[in-house]
Parts: sequence; C-alpha cells; structure tokens
Amino acid sequence: MQIRPRMKDSNIKNLTSIWLLAGKAFNARQTISGFEVINIPFSEWPNRIWSQQQPTLSDRRDVVKDIMQKNNPSITFSEWRELDDNDSANEYGLRLKNEQIGMSLCLRDYNTQQTDNKPIEFIRITDRADAKLWSNLFFQSFGYLISDEVICEIKDQVEFYNLKYKGQLVGTVIIYTLDNSVGIHSLGITAEFRKKGLAEKAMNAILSKAQKENLDYGHLQSSPMGINLYKKLGFKEIFKMYNYILK
Repeated sequence: MQIRPRMKDSNIKNLTSIWLLAGKAFNARQTISGFEVINIPFSEWPNRIWSQQQPTLSDRRDVVKDIMQKNNPSITFSEWRELDDNDSANEYGLRLKNEQIGMSLCLRDYNTQQTDNKPIEFIRITDRADAKLWSNLFFQSFGYLISDEVICEIKDQVEFYNLKYKGQLVGTVIIYTLDNSVGIHSLGITAEFRKKGLAEKAMNAILSKAQKENLDYGHLQSSPMGINLYKKLGFKEIFKMYNYILK
C-alpha cells in the first residue's frame, strides 16, 4: 500500500472513531442505508452523517436528504474527496457549510520548531467543572457547542485539554491516539489571544511528544485559514472534507 492512501485512511479513521465513541456513549448511533448517523439532541457535535464508501454515489442524493430531514434538520453531512475534486452541493441539493483539508505528517520527518522558552500548559479535563470550561472556551473559538456532557462521557478515551499560557486560559485541543497515530482536533485559540503564535506553540508540543512516543503519523483537518501554519510544521494536504447542511 502506498503511503498517501494509508495516511488518508488513518486520518479519516481517527476522526470518525471519535464521532462513533460519542454516539455510542449516548446510544445515538444508527446505520441507515449504508450511512453512519450520529445524532445527540443536546449537543451540536458530533451530529453527523457520513459513508465509509467514498465518494458517496450521486444516486444516493435523495437518501441523504431524507436521513437529514427525518433525524435532525441541522445535522451535517460530511464526505471526503480528492484534492482536485469540487464540492457536490448542487449534486446533493444541499448547502456547503464549510470545507476542510485533511492533512497528515509522517512523524519521523518532523523537526521541532523553536518558538520561545515560555511553555504552553495542557490541562487535561478530568471533571465536570473543567468540561464546562472547555465547552465555553471551544464555543468562543469556534462558535458552536460541544456539550460538557459529551466531554465527560468520553474523556477517559479521548484527551480534552484546556490550554493555558502565562497563567491565562487561551484555548482548547482534543488529542486522540489510535493505531499508533495521533489526531489533533479542535485546536482553537480564543479571539483575545490570536496572532501570538500560540497554536503553533501547542502543535509543536503535541508533535514533539508524539515523536518521542514513536508514533507514526500526526493527523488533522484544517480550515483553509490554517493550512499555512500546518504546512510550516511539515503537514501535507491529503484530501478535502466537504461538510453540507440542508438548504
């Protein structure tokens, strides 16, 4: 198997495994007509529809819309496509919510980037109070809700961290290790502390630790705005992830 397809499969598996853990925790997972469906009523995340068969066939357009309308009109349908593929919003009769770029890094090729000598502190979520704080910081960074109830249910399997710098809470990150690879998700810095290099500082700490643990890959899904930072760290663009909602 070539490296690139293996990295893509590992990247997607890391992400969807977290969704499945959350769905299982609340008995909120279904398989409908070949699609995985997670729908937790009190949380915006990870409420999602996706198919393991990529790309999704165009003749399933009506199936996707029917699942969305019957389960949760606000749910997100996600699919993974090649880098040179366009989105299929018109094909599905849906609206493109956002686009992300799946990026991966072979950790043996990672070179630690020096920032400054003031470390960023990772505070792992272990109780409800910290989970509520994480949920609030995440909302400030991204503008949507991951319920503290969801965090508390899967925090022993998935690492949620509040980020602190110079004594102040500045953001969030999720770290999930699976199949000897580390997934970095929901790395967000609140507006007050952006453009200070804190996301890069956090990434370097995570990747350095993963490299010392002899993990194989680092995986993430970047917004278009974050691509340059991750390229600077050595990440390669692997695939596009399109997220759709009902019109």
